[in-house]
Amino acid sequence: MAPDASEGFFERVYGMVEQVPCGMLATYGQIAALIGAPGRARHVGYALHANPRPG
Repeated sequence: MAPDASEGFFERVYGMVEQVPCGMLATYGQIAALIGAPGRARHVGYALHANPRPG
């Protein structure tokens, strides 16, 4: 499994997205930068596509 697809990366993405206040938005690039993975916006998008707990 590629390091970008590790559960740790996905969990960091999900944790950060859960912190976005209701009614606000953040880009995939902003989420990537906030979790310490700048330049990985597409990976954030993939993580959210595979999100087992949408909500």
